[in-house]
Amino acid sequence: MRDGRNPNHYGKPCPPAPDVSLCVVTHCPAEVGYHAQHTDVVNLCIDSMIAGAHGHNTELIIWDNGSVPEFRNMLRERYTFPVTTFIESPNIGPHNARRALCAIARGKYINLSDDDILYSRDWLSKQMEIIQTYPNVAVVSGSPINIEFRRNWKPAHKFAHENKSAVKKVTGFGLIPEQWETDWCYSIGKKPEGHKPTQQETYLEYNGVKAWAQAHHMQMLCPREIIAPFMKPTRNLVDFWDIANEISEAGYLQLSTFDRTALHIGNVIDESIERIMTEWQNNR
Repeated sequence: MRDGRNPNHYGKPCPPAPDVSLCVVTHCPAEVGYHAQHTDVVNLCIDSMIAGAHGHNTELIIWDNGSVPEFRNMLRERYTFPVTTFIESPNIGPHNARRALCAIARGKYINLSDDDILYSRDWLSKQMEIIQTYPNVAVVSGSPINIEFRRNWKPAHKFAHENKSAVKKVTGFGLIPEQWETDWCYSIGKKPEGHKPTQQETYLEYNGVKAWAQAHHMQMLCPREIIAPFMKPTRNLVDFWDIANEISEAGYLQLSTFDRTALHIGNVIDESIERIMTEWQNNR
């Protein structure tokens, strides 16, 4: 027979639930080769994400997928955000980590982020504006990229067709600034020479708010209750394509901010990244 009561019953109450859970999945096997600048990249990602969420009620959750101890220790020592949760696991893949984060996060909204994303100073306000303006939004990202229009644009076109009097729809080639496409090429190690858009691009304007009719799933702000049921096992644990298709088939919108508010930078902080950082700083 037990003697006394479980001492955990006398623990401190859980902090109040935040409005937004800021979640980052990171992985650094060793800072050599591809990951040579990874500490700087991850710090830039998390620092810019937190700075752009200033004024909002948030929590920070960092999920580490089997990084070397030195990297994990750096994260623990550096990030003492008011409400921070660290989760350390073997490398279960970014998608499995995101699936778990949807259950762990307590915010009404959840930002699921790779660890190599640069955020603008107003990213959260602009992405939240789309969620709060457009109906049935499952995903908002901050990086319009041409190739993404081949997957999740159908609900946006349907929404525009069914609300012709309220929605302005613009479709064509080359609507996304060429420099944005160039920056994306550099971030994935692709030479921009010879790269040209192959998909027609569409943006909408509804109640005065513009949004691109696609989303980049390396960073996505989502209503947690909407996205969580879609976070199932996929054939490819890195890409989000299967789930993006399911979200579209269910009729939910997947959109991006009209102005770029989150940029995939890969694993190199070079002149192009410094240029973008300067532009965002000067727009304060």
